[in-house]
Amino acid sequence: MNYIEHLEKHCGEIKGSLELEDMMEENIQFLKFENAPIDNTYTATTLGLLWRPLQFEEERFYHQELMMSVKQPEAEEDVIELLWRLTTHALETGQAFELGEFYSMPETVFG
Repeated sequence: MNYIEHLEKHCGEIKGSLELEDMMEENIQFLKFENAPIDNTYTATTLGLLWRPLQFEEERFYHQELMMSVKQPEAEEDVIELLWRLTTHALETGQAFELGEFYSMPETVFG
């Protein structure tokens, strides 16, 4: 099962994609899901980040995609902005995201 099949199995049909110019240069886009994985939820994920090896502190490399779900379907722009910022951070630093790692929320997101 590939990543797209996995996403559609757990989140349903892809409702759209967003191709931001700076991310397309890196061959990364964002996929959008509505009412997934539960009703009244908006979900977005990266597609393409996994082709960039990211590193944890113990020097091992991993391949990750980022996904965010919020129970605020109207928060689409904030979700995309936050995913864009996290993706940009990963590309600039080469660092993988640790489970449970804390990142401060930018003031302009989820005002």
